[in-house]
Amino acid sequence: MNREAVRQDKPMVECAMYELEAHITTIIPGNSPCLRCLYPEDSTTWRRQFPVFGAVSGTVGCMGAMEAIKLIAGLGEPLAGRLLRFDLGRFDFEIVKTYRDPNCPCCGGSR
Repeated sequence: MNREAVRQDKPMVECAMYELEAHITTIIPGNSPCLRCLYPEDSTTWRRQFPVFGAVSGTVGCMGAMEAIKLIAGLGEPLAGRLLRFDLGRFDFEIVKTYRDPNCPCCGGSR
């Protein structure tokens, strides 16, 4: 999905979760890092991990939907160039600044 979002120049809201933790970011091709910039390891070795708690996936789903609404409606400030990380076991939230890799094999040549 990341590669196609970059190729088609379409924004993508990315949500990931494991146990009680989650990450959310928005990819805007040419303006923000793509997933390959953030996670440069070979994705062919990725494996699905469990467990994921229903309340965590519900929280992440609602927050991801809000991020998509912000993008479509032009409301607020999207998470482009930032990664929201949170742990619902501790109710600990942080936003981390992210950067494009100019040599990224996926988006490095765009804009």
